[in-house]
Amino acid sequence: EFNADINNSNVGGLVGYNIGKIENCKAIVNIIGRGLSGGLVAYNSGIIKNSYTTGTVKAICATTYKNSVIAGGLVAENIGEIISCYSNCFVTANEDQQTSGSIFAGGLVGSNKQNGIIKSSFATGDVNALGSMRPLQVIAGGLVAYNYQAIVEKSYRLSTQQVTSTQYGSEGKINESGTVTTENNIQSLNVLSWGIFVSISDNLFNNNNVWIVVDNSYPKLYWEI
Repeated sequence: EFNADINNSNVGGLVGYNIGKIENCKAIVNIIGRGLSGGLVAYNSGIIKNSYTTGTVKAICATTYKNSVIAGGLVAENIGEIISCYSNCFVTANEDQQTSGSIFAGGLVGSNKQNGIIKSSFATGDVNALGSMRPLQVIAGGLVAYNYQAIVEKSYRLSTQQVTSTQYGSEGKINESGTVTTENNIQSLNVLSWGIFVSISDNLFNNNNVWIVVDNSYPKLYWEI
């Protein structure tokens, strides 16, 4: 569990800057960072697999420079690979002082660009992006806020997520990346074509399994059980 209010431009619940491989990890967080804030990783150019986050993630303007403010439930900014991950974080990106950059808040990832890849993942938490002064752009997304020249594949956001975006008093942009689905459907093995799924009554010793559904809950990663 990680609780922090850090005056730093790259704050992650597990790692600030990832260029390697993170697998089978979790972070329970309550963090506030300046610039980039990610529930697991602030900036990812490596690989993240089979990992999840829960809690609260908030990004506000850096005090030393006024660049973009980016928050993501799992990763703030991604140019690497995210595979079989989920986030149940409340995510906020807030322009608490004027910035010349952008404001991005995503349920899973704030910014996915430069051939970044998101596969077989989902987000369930509420998302809020607030630009009260004059940012370049303000975007919120249930799964991803900003997706540019990047891939989002077989990944989901809930229709019941509260996703809001405000740009100096008016409505901002909402990014619709990811497949929207209902809570009932995301709990169903039928809608999630992410590879091998099992129920709790199936063989728990098959090392090929990634996801498991227990008691009609959201899918969990196999190693959690």
